[in-house]
Amino acid sequence: ITNYSMIIGAALLVVVLLAGSIVTSMITKPISSLTKVINDISELKLNSAQKIPVTHDEIGVMGHAVMGMREHLIKIVTELNQIAERLVGDANMLYTISERVNAASTDNSATNEELAASMEETSTSTEVVNDSIKGMNGNVVNVAEKINEGNELTTDLMVKTNEIYQH
Repeated sequence: ITNYSMIIGAALLVVVLLAGSIVTSMITKPISSLTKVINDISELKLNSAQKIPVTHDEIGVMGHAVMGMREHLIKIVTELNQIAERLVGDANMLYTISERVNAASTDNSATNEELAASMEETSTSTEVVNDSIKGMNGNVVNVAEKINEGNELTTDLMVKTNEIYQH
């Protein structure tokens, strides 16, 4: 009986160890797979080929939750990429607009300088014209005096001519 008991004990020990190994594998394999998926997600490897284990226990529930989180992260990353592309486009458009504004500002500055120079020339010309008008006024006064003198002479001449003619 002793040998027989030892054989049965050894066989039971092998069966228990084999069953324990199978049960342990059934528990740790899904956890190991889920851990790989979680690690990939933590590194933002959202399109990883790792598969979530399909089990009907807590590991399966966690796996579905992780896959849901992965899908949400994919959507968020996609939206962020679209926003980044729009921001790059807007930044490029803003750069183009600022270049145009800078060019227009430079043109306006040159035009203002030309206008200032023209205004200065106009001011100088106006002063010259004003001085000429003052000189002309003086000449007009002289001419008016000469005309008055000529008028007086003409009047005297007519008086004398009438006197001579009457004599």
